[in-house]
Amino acid sequence: MGDEKYYTIQVKGTAYRFRPVPDDDIARVVAVANMGASPVKPLKMIMKTLATSTGPEQWDAITDRLIKGELSVEDVSGKLFKKLIDRQKADQPAGDDAE
Repeated sequence: MGDEKYYTIQVKGTAYRFRPVPDDDIARVVAVANMGASPVKPLKMIMKTLATSTGPEQWDAITDRLIKGELSVEDVSGKLFKKLIDRQKADQPAGDDAE
């Protein structure tokens, strides 16, 4: 990943690197989650976003752990996505509307 910015996040004892998720992608995940569509749609959107952020090799390792039962769907789709977005938000400078 070179000089590119990334976040290292532990997932049940293993560290993975994630590139920042673009604001448009975060907005898309939130929109899909709130559209009242099938529960599978938000899950697909979160997984696609995480896969893009971490890259194919690491995503393959995460997927293997999910298949083996070492990780749950909630570990990946809920907890991991939330950790990544929280880390990303904490790293951003305060905007003009910050108190």
